[in-house]
Amino acid sequence: MMSARKDHHDDAPVLFFEASHQGHVAMHVTRMVTYLSAQTRSRAAIFALSAKLVDRLDARTRTLLDTTPGLSLDRLDATDVQPCLEGGAIATGRARWHLAGTLARRHGAGHVFFFLLDTVLIGAIGAGRHDSITRYSGILFRPRLHLSPVGRARGVVERIKALRQYPYYALALSSRRLHLMWTLDPFFPAYAARWLPGARKVAFLSEETLFDAPFDMSSDTIPDAPAHPAEDGRVVFLLYGVLKRRKGILNVLEACARLTPQEAARVELRLMGEVVEEDRAAVRERREALARSCPDLRVSATDAFLSEDALRAEIHD
Repeated sequence: MMSARKDHHDDAPVLFFEASHQGHVAMHVTRMVTYLSAQTRSRAAIFALSAKLVDRLDARTRTLLDTTPGLSLDRLDATDVQPCLEGGAIATGRARWHLAGTLARRHGAGHVFFFLLDTVLIGAIGAGRHDSITRYSGILFRPRLHLSPVGRARGVVERIKALRQYPYYALALSSRRLHLMWTLDPFFPAYAARWLPGARKVAFLSEETLFDAPFDMSSDTIPDAPAHPAEDGRVVFLLYGVLKRRKGILNVLEACARLTPQEAARVELRLMGEVVEEDRAAVRERREALARSCPDLRVSATDAFLSEDALRAEIHD
């Protein structure tokens, strides 16, 4: 567990930023608001969120933002967030960093927390010396790096992608601006410890931890993940959030098609989330082929956005 540090930023407000509303970002916002509302603290926290994301928050979370001393909401309109959502990774990453910097200046924030850090790192790496964001943290959802940057265990395409991403993460982690990088990928911290500078800044964030023990993700304290006993019967694989080929849904369906009948009889695949329109036909075709080739595999699917309660049930069950 990391020890707490004190510096000149500790009395300045914290800005929690997110321009997107997709996936389960609303869940992370809810857990953060729930935690902060229960604390006795003098440090202010501003949640700068897109209007669509605010609309996805439950009534209790919105009430807490409106009524809890020290918490406030900066509702971002569509014009502000549009550059953060349209275009390639470089353009959107720079736009998110720039907008967060503008908001940090407006609110006098000493720390910015990004609920979706992946593309923001592009803006962080290119930031100037006198940039308004002097310290930031965030959640990294999908790092691609798990093996040696040039390891032969990868295919050629994956090795090229790894070689491109290695300096991307190395530059981000070596910067004094980056405070903590949470990741939903349990393998990335071990990779960072072996291959990247600043690995002490990387920490695994489990969904169970968020549900069972909300905590301040902008602080130095890393809670232990709760232990859950293994269940008997089928092994359940859960894929949730925005389901699209980039998230690996087609790869998962292809991998399941290669199971032996004995293996398939022991597996349940749960696809819990809305499939993006451009991949819906491909997912349907893969599922139909899987049903024919692997009839003993149990597949459950809900092609819709899951509420926090529904997702909580999926994770714990």
